[in-house]
Amino acid sequence: MEFYFHRLIQSHNVVQVKQFFLEDDLFFIEMEYADGGTLLDLIEYQISEKKLLSTIQIWKIFLRLLLGMDGLWFSILIDN
Repeated sequence: MEFYFHRLIQSHNVVQVKQFFLEDDLFFIEMEYADGGTLLDLIEYQISEKKLLSTIQIWKIFLRLLLGMDGLWFSILIDN
């Protein structure tokens, strides 16, 4: 049921669900491509390079997370 709700979210700060389908008893979710990678990719890269994220980088990530959460919350309010 969560995938139906996620598909309704319209925010440029949330990766969009394009479609979902069942094939050979497996459930697939096709999502928008995020060319910047994931937060985990960034953290793992920083660890491998033995570098810390700058304060500015952390604030930018935090802001994007908040904007994504705002998009989710706004979608919930609109849906109800």
